[in-house]
Amino acid sequence: YKNKFAYIPYGVNSMFFRDISQKKIKKFNKKYDLPKNFLLYVGVLEPRKNIEGIIKAFSQIAKEIPEYKLLLVGRRGWYDEKIFSLIKESGLKDKVLHLGHIDYELLPHLYKKASIFLYPSFYEGFGMPVLESMAAGCPVITSNISSTKEVGGKGSYLINPHNIGNMAQAIINILNDDEFRENLIKRGLFRAQEFTWENTALKTEKLYLGVIND
Repeated sequence: YKNKFAYIPYGVNSMFFRDISQKKIKKFNKKYDLPKNFLLYVGVLEPRKNIEGIIKAFSQIAKEIPEYKLLLVGRRGWYDEKIFSLIKESGLKDKVLHLGHIDYELLPHLYKKASIFLYPSFYEGFGMPVLESMAAGCPVITSNISSTKEVGGKGSYLINPHNIGNMAQAIINILNDDEFRENLIKRGLFRAQEFTWENTALKTEKLYLGVIND
């Protein structure tokens, strides 16, 4: 086989494309009390995820969007103390909420309720939450570096994760322009549909056949 390496992307679970059942919505609402308007991050709380950058960007625009809160979802990781210290130092204790880990089956409802999904990682092996949120119809802001750029593509709002002002402005641009936001959601859904497990299986089969027949 001529090529030594082949890239076959993961697929996104089909449940993120579907409407949420009333049963699951009731289960979610019984367990969690979500704010009406919120920006969302999902993933482990650790330095490479750039959560401090998210908090700093949110701090810059918090007064412009007083009705919004920032929701951090995921288990605590290494060096996460800096994250909670920054929240306190920024005076955002009542604005930034840590929900902790939630059941995987409830994630689609969380994405659908969020106004924007933030995932400005410095490094990612793949970036599955970017796909999940796009599939659920949530506009995505993610990094223009690492694998998230390849995954999100034109279906996401790509920003420099090191530029806090860039991230803050991206949030404002989406929240203040309904037409732009709806277009971003449509592009994200279209992009996510390219990453199905069926496509993963077909590409894997094609690779195997290519090796066998070489």
